[in-house]
Amino acid sequence: MLHRYGTDRSYVSDLGVKINEATNFTILMPEQRGHGENPSVETTSFGGCETDDAVSAIEFVKGLKTDDQTNLVGKNIGFYGVEMGALGALSAAAKDKNVKSLVLDSVPSNSDELLASVVSQRFPFASSLTSKIAAEGTYLYFYDGCYKRDSMCDLAASISNRQVLLIAGSDAPDFQDSTVKISKCFPNNTKVTAKTDFGLSGYSITNASLEQSESYNRKVIDFFKENLMNTETPPQSATLN
Repeated sequence: MLHRYGTDRSYVSDLGVKINEATNFTILMPEQRGHGENPSVETTSFGGCETDDAVSAIEFVKGLKTDDQTNLVGKNIGFYGVEMGALGALSAAAKDKNVKSLVLDSVPSNSDELLASVVSQRFPFASSLTSKIAAEGTYLYFYDGCYKRDSMCDLAASISNRQVLLIAGSDAPDFQDSTVKISKCFPNNTKVTAKTDFGLSGYSITNASLEQSESYNRKVIDFFKENLMNTETPPQSATLN
């Protein structure tokens, strides 16, 4: 479960615990780069190297074992990601076919769009020009290629034979539009469900009423229960930070 820019893993912890309680799935909720109280990597790359971290997280959970050396997790992996987290989740799924199910909320078209949104919120005046300067500067700053400009639509086109739930709401109108566009990019053999008319999506879930939060959580939980449940139920479950 991957949180959005400017928050931390507590942003998804309530939903993560509820998924664990409802399904017995093992849940991993890492801090993303540059986030949390004491980040191990102090600089975010707006979805670039966060993708590599997401792929490493898959290998980590696949290697977890119980006390009797039984695998803790099943063979199917699911991702939940909001905004920047959605970039990392979708990109990781394009690299690893073990990712069978995706819930992607408020998906930017690419890292440039995410960066533009962050700049616009912090510097609302002349944000268009400032965003262009920031994008070029960030690209140069990450000379090692950590800042990527991959089109999420192009990546979605490579996600075959999966199940995808796309969510967006009027609380993040720019990402509502981009999420709708991305929903049309997946191949026909991927089952895509798009719910892009939320008043409050996962982007602003901390501001949601109890009723809104429960409705949102139920849709996510039901999706993962339907698409990740199998006959091989792990003997234990865990919620991992």
